Amino acid sequence: MDNMKRTVWRGAVVALMMLVIVAGCTPRDDGWGMPSSPPGEVMGFKPVYMPEAQAYTVSVSAPEALLKPGKIYIYYGLLFVVDRLQGIHVINNQDPTNPTPIAFLKVPGCHDVAVNAGMLYADNVNDLVVFDITDPLNIQYEHRIQGALPQGLQLFPEQARNQYFECVDTTRGVVIDWVFTTLNNPKCYR
Repeated sequence: MDNMKRTVWRGAVVALMMLVIVAGCTPRDDGWGMPSSPPGEVMGFKPVYMPEAQAYTVSVSAPEALLKPGKIYIYYGLLFVVDRLQGIHVINNQDPTNPTPIAFLKVPGCHDVAVNAGMLYADNVNDLVVFDITDPLNIQYEHRIQGALPQGLQLFPEQARNQYFECVDTTRGVVIDWVFTTLNNPKCYR
């Protein structure tokens, strides 16, 4: 009798496991985890492209208005405020009651900034660019380290989880941002 109960119990466990496995499987057609049926019109992320030559062009210019503030880095009385995907604002903060904009470092695709020994490091799409900031009134672009960073932003929207998005078309340029909008039958899902 005990052997029969164990056999029935094992059979029930195996049947339950098979049911869970089968129920958890959805047809996939693209290798990115997207269900095989077309979604129609859905909300999702669309890439914003910039020509490659323009995306990898950095410069130092006069101060500009802050549009999409991001990370803030403090270094010896200076504030470096990332303007998400646009560049870095350099602000003299020696007198915190009167912060004074000094310059804007145009760095397309910028998310992050760090400073060490008078050198500012920023991400420029998937490269790392270096500026000499030892003289904050005369900031100089030094050099670039090509391919130093992963290519995540260029392939997937970082904020997407279980979300449709428009597949990247590398022939259209470099992806520097993603916008959340209405998409018609997107082919990618993450």
